[in-house]
Amino acid sequence: MLKLAIFFICVCSCLAAVPRFYKTGKDANPKEEVLFLIELVQRNLQWLDNKLEAVSNPKSKDYGKYVTNDELKQKIGRSDREIASIINWLNKKCKSSCPLSAESFGHNDFIKVTTCVERIECTFEADMVEYRHPSEDVTYLHAKEEHQYKLPLKFKSIIKYVTCLADLPAPVYRYGKNTHLWGDTSQGVDLQPQKIRKIYQADQFNPVAGTDPQLSNAVIEFSNNYFRPEDLANFQSQNGMPSNPIARTVGTNGYTNSSASFGEASLDVEYITTVVKQNTWAWFNGNNLYEYAVNSVMQTSGAPLINSVSYGGLEEAFSQSQIDSTNTALQKAGAAGFTWLFAAGDSGVGSSSYFGCGKYTPQYPASSPYVLGVSGTYWNGQENVWVDTGAGFSNANSRPSYQNEAVTNYLNTAKNLPSSNDFNANGRAYPDIAAFGSYFTIIAGGQSEGVLGTSAATPIVAAVLTQLNAYRHQEGKAAIGFFNPLLYQEQDVGYDVTNGTTIQMYCGNAFDTGVGWDAASGWGAPRMSTLINKFG
Repeated sequence: MLKLAIFFICVCSCLAAVPRFYKTGKDANPKEEVLFLIELVQRNLQWLDNKLEAVSNPKSKDYGKYVTNDELKQKIGRSDREIASIINWLNKKCKSSCPLSAESFGHNDFIKVTTCVERIECTFEADMVEYRHPSEDVTYLHAKEEHQYKLPLKFKSIIKYVTCLADLPAPVYRYGKNTHLWGDTSQGVDLQPQKIRKIYQADQFNPVAGTDPQLSNAVIEFSNNYFRPEDLANFQSQNGMPSNPIARTVGTNGYTNSSASFGEASLDVEYITTVVKQNTWAWFNGNNLYEYAVNSVMQTSGAPLINSVSYGGLEEAFSQSQIDSTNTALQKAGAAGFTWLFAAGDSGVGSSSYFGCGKYTPQYPASSPYVLGVSGTYWNGQENVWVDTGAGFSNANSRPSYQNEAVTNYLNTAKNLPSSNDFNANGRAYPDIAAFGSYFTIIAGGQSEGVLGTSAATPIVAAVLTQLNAYRHQEGKAAIGFFNPLLYQEQDVGYDVTNGTTIQMYCGNAFDTGVGWDAASGWGAPRMSTLINKFG
């Protein structure tokens, strides 16, 4: 079985680091096959900043003029000669009976390598062991903590890191929660696709459908989460919706595995395909690397432009190198016309003490400046913010200029703000938008389940934005791409959620809703008439 290793490469001698909560296991099997990435130092990142600003700012003459993969490769990537030199070193450094496969990946800014443990240990002079996080049923192979690994000096200015020698991946949590609280209507009533379609006005617009990337969307899955095609078909039938199977699966949908988990992926595919009937892909990533997922989508011909991710983790569990790498991948995606949505989390604003009060702990990648962060709401005749929705301010990413006005206004006018010691007021604030996250019924593993969470809200927003993209397509306009600058200029998505508050678990209320943008529901929840009027 292929296992994923996540290595960071440093020059000469470096020390491996392991995030907290990971447990050390046995020494790695020398013959076990491993897939890993070597990230290279990207060039012209200021050009990328400028290009993303130009194509995503509606006031720019280059708005909507997205870059191609070839242009990104030429501007960002390393030369073919440099990549060939590294691959040549990988092939010749150690003799082994294990095969080694290495090829350029991304935009000549990664090298994707597959080989066995003993060859990795020999090449990088490292010792590898198994690590497991208690919250995940995934084993990672990684260099021993505090052990050195080595690289040739000649690659000092080229190689940034290797994904199994320096940083383990941050734990990837699915955000959907099972619930049996159907008798408790304090956080909403059960919502089915037809009801959601009506409230969000998706039933009033039927733009052209098709397989063009601008008319399509995708759900991106991690951590052994899969769906059964028969569950999707049954869900659509039971809800009176036309058949809309997944158009394409990328990676392995391991729903026949004995260890498969069905809840998250089932929730994603069932609601993204029934709220609006569109061309939907399902993407399965066994390696839990966000930068890998983003680059993989960009490298796949015909891939959907709208991508929904219902996963994330504590921002503090990511190294700054991992955050920078993922942010750069997302910048590339935005410059190429892709829209990435991430769930904001389901544990309120979190706490640095984990089991008590403390400084708030933001969620990443929802806290990236280059994604659309999605929070959750509930319905009781009107839309209210869901009390457990993730929200907050990043500690790793500074506030982007596109949200300066909105966030400053909120901080100056919001009532009952938490203590300034509990959050970073200068950080990227999220969410940007909200949608229903409580309550839903899905079919998973042949059984009906009650679920709730921002991982319900995120594919719903993705479906609605795909409908907007389709409307723009038939009007001869480009896809919305990196949507945030346009969103923060127009300051309206249809329904301003002004009721409710987020919480800090164990410690009470955190961020309140308010008029306009707020740190609980962003700009509110979508209504298609407003989206088409403002952005169509």
